[in-house]
Amino acid sequence: MRVAARNTPLASPVLVGAKATRDAETADEDDAWVRGLTATGPERERTVASLYRLLLGPARAEACRLGHTLGVRGPEIDDIASQATADAVVAILRKASGFRGDARFTTWAHRFVLNEVAGKVSRHFWRRPVTSLEAMDRRDEPAARDLQPEIVVEVRDLLTAVARVVDTALTERQRTTLLATALDGASPAALGSRRNVHRNTVYKVVFDARRKLRSALAAEGYR
Repeated sequence: MRVAARNTPLASPVLVGAKATRDAETADEDDAWVRGLTATGPERERTVASLYRLLLGPARAEACRLGHTLGVRGPEIDDIASQATADAVVAILRKASGFRGDARFTTWAHRFVLNEVAGKVSRHFWRRPVTSLEAMDRRDEPAARDLQPEIVVEVRDLLTAVARVVDTALTERQRTTLLATALDGASPAALGSRRNVHRNTVYKVVFDARRKLRSALAAEGYR
């Protein structure tokens, strides 16, 4: 008994070639990002500026999305987006040399800025007691009406945890410096001038405070 041969469609050589070209182009682009961020001088500065511009749009969009739910809007959104983008770029600079290529570099970088935005929106909300969840419920807005109970609980738990860690895990110097720079908007240069210390000292205190804050929250299960 003869079995009819099955006609298995073969991939078009044109399509295979196009995919290989796209993969090569993606790899070259990823290498260019890593090379620029780990370089020195003007090349590094240009790459950092390009990365900041790349991430600022997604940061603003995510800040708008989360902020609309929690009642944060207007100029506050722009502040959160710019701060989150700057902090994400700093984090990416520290880890760029370890980029493994499991995803596109731009996809990998976007994760940093989205995480930064989420954290900053939550902390900003915590520092604005007037814009409480109860006050949002009194406003006839879709965001307030659509707010799910489980989201309310999660947000309250996170904000309570952040407040507790800031009050208990940080030193007095770390706490006041972090709140002054990250939440009250004081620049490291201005704060350093008021305290008669170099701005790099302020940067170091803020860096240590944020690292301790993240570690403490992670230990409590907040990833």
